[in-house]
Amino acid sequence: LRGMLMHAMLSYRVASEGVGPGGSGFVKDLYDELLGLSMREPELRLPSSGLGKFPHFLKPPPSRMENQVKVFWDKENLLDGQNWLEGFVLGLSHSMVVVPLLS
Repeated sequence: LRGMLMHAMLSYRVASEGVGPGGSGFVKDLYDELLGLSMREPELRLPSSGLGKFPHFLKPPPSRMENQVKVFWDKENLLDGQNWLEGFVLGLSHSMVVVPLLS
């Protein structure tokens, strides 16, 4: 697990779960909650053997999050100007778990 992997990827429909007009904001809430849990709950922190490195093709995380659960959310993790489809496929192929959000 020391490779460049994301622990989870959030897959969603922008029109219904995304942030912005018509979106519920659920994805942002879930993303924030997953990261928050891994930072504030000692029993949910990852062992050092499960941390790995943050993938180089994504925006680097804030330093406080380097040793936390790595959740891929395209809005938060894709580099500015990065091709969305390319970033999505890289995020998908570098994630251990995909969390599909259906509406």
